[in-house]
Amino acid sequence: MVGDKDLQPADVIIVLSGEQGERVATGVKLYQEGLAPRLLMTGGPVEWNVAAADIMAEQAKFLGVPEKDIVLEKRATSTYENALCSLDILKKNGWQSAIVVTSPYHLRRTRLAFNNVFRGSGIRLSFYGAEDPWLDPTRWWLQDRGIEVVGLEYFKLAWYVIHNGI
Repeated sequence: MVGDKDLQPADVIIVLSGEQGERVATGVKLYQEGLAPRLLMTGGPVEWNVAAADIMAEQAKFLGVPEKDIVLEKRATSTYENALCSLDILKKNGWQSAIVVTSPYHLRRTRLAFNNVFRGSGIRLSFYGAEDPWLDPTRWWLQDRGIEVVGLEYFKLAWYVIHNGI
């Protein structure tokens, strides 16, 4: 596992869009383990009038999550916007805790963005790296795709620090 070691039960599991379904599958696994009673799928437009959150919800339903336990956020187009939009939803629902699921290589930037946006909200956040079959986070530099993805992630991390003042 990559991310926080001791996950505590939360009000919601926030699943960030991206990858090929690993993040959703991991979020569903945590939901089925009883770590939260609902999933928040966050991801904006991907094509015409389809949002990533819609596609993610379909996968979660296919994996056995009842539609009533799935909340959609369909505006976010970046990790920072995932955090902003998720905070709005958590506040509107009175939720005080969340587990954020993303890819292992994306955890550092996700944690930075969410902690910055959620600062002072009183909402407890935990972070969990999705089980990713193509990337070993302890040996990513031995794969061409690992070098590409992790290298790009470090560039994006630097951009977040500069652009968002984090």
